[in-house]
Amino acid sequence: MNTEKNVLKPNDDYGGRGVFLGWETSAEVWELALQNAIDNPYVVQEKVVGEKINMPAYSDRVSLDELYVDFDPFLFQNEVEGALIRLSASALLNVTSGGGQTALLVLED
Repeated sequence: MNTEKNVLKPNDDYGGRGVFLGWETSAEVWELALQNAIDNPYVVQEKVVGEKINMPAYSDRVSLDELYVDFDPFLFQNEVEGALIRLSASALLNVTSGGGQTALLVLED
C-alpha cells in the first residue's frame, strides 16, 4: 500500500483518534495500524493535497500564522448557506486534535 498517498481512519470515531497520515507515519507504525484495521472497522482514504496559507491569528497581539484550511460548505437546495472552516498547523485538520475554527462571512451585492 502506498502510504505516501493514503490516510487510514477508524470508521466509527471522531476527534482525530486513530487516524494515521501515511506520509507522516513510520513504516513500522503503519504496518501495526494496518494489522489493527483488519480486525476493526477502518477506511482508507486518498490524500487530499492542501497547502498552507497565511491567516491572521489573534491573542494578545495580531500575527500571521501559516495554516492549512479545510472549507466544508453547507448546501440547502443547491445554495451555499454557510460553512464549517477548520484551521490547523498540522495536516490533521481537527479541532479536537489542536486545530481551530473560524467564521465565514458571505457578502452579497
